[in-house]
Amino acid sequence: GFIQSRYDATSVVLLSIPSGFETNKGGADLSEAIEIIRSRAMGQHMVETLELLDDAEFASSVDNTSAGFKSLSVEGQSDQAALYSEVRFDSTVSRFLSHLSVRELAGAPALQINFTSVSPYKAALIANRVAESFIAQRLEGVSVVHEQQKMALDAQLSKLRKEIQAHNTRIEAHKKEHALVQGMLGMSPAQQAEQVDERLRAAQAEVLDIEARLKHIRSLRLEGLSVENLPDAVQSDDLDAIKAETIKLEQQIAELSGRYGAKHPLMIQARDEMQVLQGKVAQEVKGVIRNLEDELGFAQAREKSLLEQLQVLSTSGLGDYDALNALQEMEYELDLKRGAYEALVKQYQVEDVQDETASYRVLSRAVPSFKPVYPNKALMLGLGTFLSLCFGLLLAVVIEKMDRSFRSAAQVEDILGRVCYALIPSAGRDGSRVEVARHILQKPSSVVSESVRTLRAVMSLRAVNVPPKVVAMTSSFSGEGKTVLSVWLARSAALAGEKVIVIDCDLRRPNLHSVLGAKPQASLVDYLTGQKSLVDIVHKDSETGMFMIYAHSVPNSALGLLASDKMRDLIASLRAEYDLVILDTPPCLAISDARVLSTLSDLTLYGIGWGQTAQEHVVQGVRQFNDIGTNLAMVLMNVDVARYVRYGYGDVVYYYADKKDTS
Repeated sequence: GFIQSRYDATSVVLLSIPSGFETNKGGADLSEAIEIIRSRAMGQHMVETLELLDDAEFASSVDNTSAGFKSLSVEGQSDQAALYSEVRFDSTVSRFLSHLSVRELAGAPALQINFTSVSPYKAALIANRVAESFIAQRLEGVSVVHEQQKMALDAQLSKLRKEIQAHNTRIEAHKKEHALVQGMLGMSPAQQAEQVDERLRAAQAEVLDIEARLKHIRSLRLEGLSVENLPDAVQSDDLDAIKAETIKLEQQIAELSGRYGAKHPLMIQARDEMQVLQGKVAQEVKGVIRNLEDELGFAQAREKSLLEQLQVLSTSGLGDYDALNALQEMEYELDLKRGAYEALVKQYQVEDVQDETASYRVLSRAVPSFKPVYPNKALMLGLGTFLSLCFGLLLAVVIEKMDRSFRSAAQVEDILGRVCYALIPSAGRDGSRVEVARHILQKPSSVVSESVRTLRAVMSLRAVNVPPKVVAMTSSFSGEGKTVLSVWLARSAALAGEKVIVIDCDLRRPNLHSVLGAKPQASLVDYLTGQKSLVDIVHKDSETGMFMIYAHSVPNSALGLLASDKMRDLIASLRAEYDLVILDTPPCLAISDARVLSTLSDLTLYGIGWGQTAQEHVVQGVRQFNDIGTNLAMVLMNVDVARYVRYGYGDVVYYYADKKDTS
């Protein structure tokens, strides 16, 4: 069937975490972000925003029937429709989320948002929309939290500022009421005036100093401040820490720039952190200016108070001791309120920095990719080839295990306990039987001819005293090639100078005449029944000098004729006249003629069709000859040389495996 292609698109979202990115907290932030993007809430939002409920790729196939909804009444139809819509919407969200994946970007505080779709444009669009929606939600949440915190701090600062002003007003009123100058108890009015005048000059000098510092810092701020050109007036422990952190970050940027380009996530993160540090410097300077302004206000108030005290001293004496103690307590409370005010100002500055540094942005937008990720043609082709190979190997193993035929001489000897004299290769099945029988004449150097010569040699070598003169040839079934082998063996011996005769002893289905292409007028049956003499039934092959005795079919009397004394006498006379007598007998499993003829022979060759005859049939046939003590030898016939070599067998055929037949 048709396999629809799918395409991937990926957007990258950078999460700027100013510090601690590689800590457990940073990892928790990334994990939390992944869960938010993969949440059903995000899926529901995207399905609604992008109107995917009717998109064929994501739309649910749920219907009223398949969902199991059944209206029991007219009133229940509205409830059924609502439930159906809810199930359909939830199914669409689930399908949408199955196409969405999110993972951390290695080595950077960033996330890869991947979306898969049948359309490359749709995949890119949705990947970008998911990234944008996530950033909008996060920034909205961060802004709300920071705004609430800043509003609470503003309220506290305003309250403290009013309390400090009210306290200052009460102190000044107390001083005026009692004509007090703190720390001057026991002094004369002249001494008190002199002391107040000294303090007034110091307060005026402090006001001038603060004003000068404020003017200098404001002018530098307009020109652009950096950590390197900060004046001593704005130095603090926090700024020292920021300066050390800036130097460390500059070294890190220099090191990263040698390995990565300017757009690498780590370089972007480092530059963002540098901007964060610059923001911290600016906030610290703002705090210093605010503190100096507050100090200036306090110094100016002190200057004004001292001027008023000096005027009072010039017209009145020193206030009482109890009023002076009350003044000291009021000033102590004022110092406590100022300390609380300064602490809140610093906290307000930290919140400003955090608000500026909470940044999320799209580092890389998704673009359509027209290379499908599914189906992976190369992978499928490779997998198909691999599976086909495995299936082929498995099939070969199964066929091998199910194969109950004989494939090698060693297999024959192991199973039957009989010696295998030879392996005779197949001469091919293209020509007629007559042409196959003439193979050793037409191709005397072929592997077939050599195998037949090897069989003759083995027959002589295996003989105890003298080589066998009468040889019977049989097999389990007809069609295995025993008649052709009988002719090959006879012709090979005749060509070697021996006097040979081959007799067709199959009186039920004679084949020798058809293999030799002859139409005999007299046969073995005529001789055994006394109708013809021996001279009348013996024919000669003009090409090789081989002699033949043909037969014709007499099924009802075949066994009696072969077991007759006349047949025995015939074999005896031929043994005396010929060097080799070959008896082509009927198959042994069908009838018992072969067993009778084996008693007249010196050697019986049992032909087995290679890869053709089942082992159990051959075992059954061999058992018949074992019972009568026949000198039996095995021959594997019609061997497929190429397949035989692939099986890895190493008999004589292997030597000729790559040898081409020659005429």
